[in-house]
Amino acid sequence: MQTIILAAGQGTRLAPLCDEIPKTLLALDDKTILEHIFNVCVNCGLYDFSIVTGHGHQAVDTFLTDYLIQRPDIRTELIYNGEYLKKGNIYSYYMTKEIFHDDDHVIINSDTIFHQSILEDLLNHPEKNVMAIDDEKELSEEEMKVLLCDQGKINKIHKSIDPGEAKGEYIGLMKLGREYASQIEEGLEKTMSEDDSLYYEDGLQKAIDLGLTIHPLSTKGRPAMEVDTHNDLVDAKEMIKDIRLS
Repeated sequence: MQTIILAAGQGTRLAPLCDEIPKTLLALDDKTILEHIFNVCVNCGLYDFSIVTGHGHQAVDTFLTDYLIQRPDIRTELIYNGEYLKKGNIYSYYMTKEIFHDDDHVIINSDTIFHQSILEDLLNHPEKNVMAIDDEKELSEEEMKVLLCDQGKINKIHKSIDPGEAKGEYIGLMKLGREYASQIEEGLEKTMSEDDSLYYEDGLQKAIDLGLTIHPLSTKGRPAMEVDTHNDLVDAKEMIKDIRLS
């Protein structure tokens, strides 16, 4: 199982903290967001990481040079997205297509923190394609929201979904099976041919429209969030205390 971490974005809403570094290198306590992601993944048996960088690439490279001395059990590959200023993270994900054709994979948004048991449930889920959903949070216009079909599978994912109709928020953590790689690649390519500034979730939506099945996994109220703003960062510093103590 491979782990793909998407970390190319600029994090402009967290200026000036992210003027030189990506959000994933922000410290929550004595560790960065990226360190927390690594630790949870390793605790769940994931050791192989491909990190797509863009803004702050050198900072990530420098961080890993030092960090991997302490954690030689982790294997990392950096993939530099030189188009990060022009293209959305759909392109970052597309750059990993050789990886997701070769093996099952987990996608993690690099600004996401989550309770270890959520990832454990995701990996143990009997279905191959599973998306972690916070179905208890009060939603607004900002979240990447989902709708479910009558069979309980995800049939729409987009920020524009009416919060009153949405069944939850995608928290930035999912797994996909390699036998579905061609469907995923087709969805990404068709979407980018229309607009390559979009999110990878838009490419997955196109793949769903073409027949890809993705199942939801409820976080069951367990701690999970993405860090996009200064207020989020304050909340994340409090949430990480709960995550580490539980």
